[in-house]
Amino acid sequence: MLSIFFAFMVHSLQQTDFATPNTMKPGLRRGHEINEKSQMEIFSILILVLDLNDFLQKPRSFLHSLRQYSFTKQYPFCFEVRRAVKLMQLLQWTLELNTVSSTISYSVKPDLAFSLLKRYYAAHLLHCPISRTEDALSESMTVQITPKGTATVYNFWKSMGLTREKMPLVVKSSFNSIHMFSFDRSHPGNKLLYSEYLLYILITQMMGPTPNVWSSRQSPCMVKCIADDEHVSISSLSFSSEVMAHHFGDLVQPSRIFVSPFHHKYFTNPESDAHIQYYESESGLRVFQNKVFKTEEREVIINFCFTGKAISQWLLDCTVLSSRAETLDIGNLLLKYGLLTPITLAASAGKFSAHKEAYYILSPRGERACRWNSEILGLESLGSIDLRQDIQLYEESSRKVNLKSVLLDPGMRYLFKQHMEKERCSENLIAYLNLAEFAKLKSQLSQLLKIHSGLLDEVKKGRLASIIENQACICYSLAFHLYLTYLSLESMYDLNIGFGLRQEIISVMEQARESDFLDSPLMSTPQVDYMKTPVCETVLDFSEEIVPIKPAFERPASCTVELPTLMLNSGKMLLAEIMSALSRIYDVFGKIASSIYRLMEVDSYPKFVKSEEYLYAVDIDTHRS
Repeated sequence: MLSIFFAFMVHSLQQTDFATPNTMKPGLRRGHEINEKSQMEIFSILILVLDLNDFLQKPRSFLHSLRQYSFTKQYPFCFEVRRAVKLMQLLQWTLELNTVSSTISYSVKPDLAFSLLKRYYAAHLLHCPISRTEDALSESMTVQITPKGTATVYNFWKSMGLTREKMPLVVKSSFNSIHMFSFDRSHPGNKLLYSEYLLYILITQMMGPTPNVWSSRQSPCMVKCIADDEHVSISSLSFSSEVMAHHFGDLVQPSRIFVSPFHHKYFTNPESDAHIQYYESESGLRVFQNKVFKTEEREVIINFCFTGKAISQWLLDCTVLSSRAETLDIGNLLLKYGLLTPITLAASAGKFSAHKEAYYILSPRGERACRWNSEILGLESLGSIDLRQDIQLYEESSRKVNLKSVLLDPGMRYLFKQHMEKERCSENLIAYLNLAEFAKLKSQLSQLLKIHSGLLDEVKKGRLASIIENQACICYSLAFHLYLTYLSLESMYDLNIGFGLRQEIISVMEQARESDFLDSPLMSTPQVDYMKTPVCETVLDFSEEIVPIKPAFERPASCTVELPTLMLNSGKMLLAEIMSALSRIYDVFGKIASSIYRLMEVDSYPKFVKSEEYLYAVDIDTHRS
């Protein structure tokens, strides 16, 4: 069995809170930044290594005053913070296929490990089950993974192309009950990417299909395990239930319905101080109905309203946002684009407030984006429309956009991904985006080599050579990761590419396997991180040089640097050898990416622009005030 070792060293944690996403500019920082993608991978691997079980455990009390509760209540899928810190000092997870074994390893010092756990706690991936209003993590705590944390592990598991049968127990439990709303981030810079369309989609999902009016007397929302959808879906076939049961057996299983173990009528109150409040994302934000507000002159009754605190809570519980600061950024964007209207003094200070006394309502534009019907909203102008029959709208909108513009817009890309998930072909889009990321990394490497050739300062030249070595190994590791996940014969994803391309990439990767690269000590040193792009500005001060990122799979300009003069630290291979291998992989990856793009362009995209989701988004755009 071939063993490929992907190793990682996490040096220091950089705080990257920011004001507004569209004005974020990455500063010059020393050391290495753990980007959001790497943080979530560390969390997922930690949960996998902990191998949490559903045995009802007695968590240790973190305060003496709460010690009594540890003997009266028991909780599944818990772990001690101290144990997690210890494991993260050498966090290693191995993915084994039939002929290939790949290992991802992180080494995290104790103080940094605890800092990461605090970030996971603040991001609502973890909570304290014996004190659900506790918002600060301590080393003596026993914590429990949340529905959002479970969704994070589940998404990581799917990204690795693994089957349901080998999923960890927590992912197959009632904890896995949230479809997280996703925001893309820039690389490098870790900036949130958004568009006006994405905010319309967000407000639609945040408000839910109907008003989620909170009441202490309401029944708990029923949830289902998201992983149950991994079973083969044949509901669209015209078979009787007897025939389906006879021929398909266990593959035909109804979704299991649960009362979530996180449900508690007190902790679902929008005014509650519970650390987490939402354990399912389909019902939407909890709102108040017919709430009375008193003014100096009279009382005003608002049909549906909600607090800034509830918005911030939903964003942290049900999206990939990782801090309160990021929820404030999104809240400010919702105000900026006129989707919310403040109705109390606490909410009308010009900026979004996450306070429980800051009340908001949907603006007319927000009502247009929201899918509540006109009777609920009390509007006469917002009648129901049949988007599928709006042929003129489809013809006008299809002339304005193409697949390229859809992929460039975060909102349209989100809709397109959802559409492809319904069509059971989302792996094509995900693979294409990952191949494009590899192309950017490879182009950056070529640009760094070009800069190296023009430097006269030997000190800077030597430091840049070290970055080039690291970048080359990152590209090489990422290439194998993409190959094993999407392109090898053992891949769980069946990409629809031609037989000739399949054989070509197999041949290229087999040649790379037979080389001495993977046996080099450099490939097993704790410096290779295929998830992180080195930023040369963090180490070198190039006041005049600019490193542009070329479009995906555009052949980079030739570099005049003499590659054999850059010897890798191991002393056993030259940079020219690995660059030659990367160039061969880059060329084939480019052909595969073009093939996938063409397939989406002629098949998935025409269906998408006829879909209800797309037409609804365009209809919102054409009816803006």
